[in-house]
Amino acid sequence: IFFNIFGGITRCDEVARGILAALERLDMSRYPIVVRLDGTNADEGRQILADAGRENIYPEATMLDGARRAVELAA
Repeated sequence: IFFNIFGGITRCDEVARGILAALERLDMSRYPIVVRLDGTNADEGRQILADAGRENIYPEATMLDGARRAVELAA
């Protein structure tokens, strides 16, 4: 799963918290989840995801890094 988020008005830290809240309701542990966050509070959002302790979440800063990671995980 590849989330590609550019947070202009929406803050990336809020998006990260929303993704984690959704994952608490769904068992997605068998799927790799790449999350590219760029924009307002992107660093904070990526840190929230990194600190969540979920082995299947891969926060990335750029579209290229996110795409590379998704391809790597799909192989």
